[in-house]
Amino acid sequence: MDKRASTAFLLQNALTPHGWRKNLSVLVNAFGEITEIDCDDRQSEAIHISGAVIPGLPNVHSHAFQRGFAGLAERAGTTDDSFWTWREAMYRFVGALDPDDVEAIASLAYVEMLEAGFTHVGEFHYLHHGRDGTP
Repeated sequence: MDKRASTAFLLQNALTPHGWRKNLSVLVNAFGEITEIDCDDRQSEAIHISGAVIPGLPNVHSHAFQRGFAGLAERAGTTDDSFWTWREAMYRFVGALDPDDVEAIASLAYVEMLEAGFTHVGEFHYLHHGRDGTP
């Protein structure tokens, strides 16, 4: 990777595998990967980040398509409401989705996760068949 395509950051407080460090210099390539730490020769051109910086977090159990279902089952119901009635509503929702719908919903969910600091996702889908029931 060409170092000219990298960006230098000076982090006021950064959590590292060795604990908190103050004024930590890092070089990040165009893919968002840290390629150098304590690159003091680049501090003058570095982008200064104040506050605390922590590594990106993993979301290890996601059902991104359920982002589109949010709010559709969160209401007071009859006393016979249960997980199973919620599940039936969720499957009705999923049954109405096509691949483009799933992609749009997942894209929204992933953008929201990224904005919240999640950088990796373990994704689970229940989508096995087309609307007509074919695999």
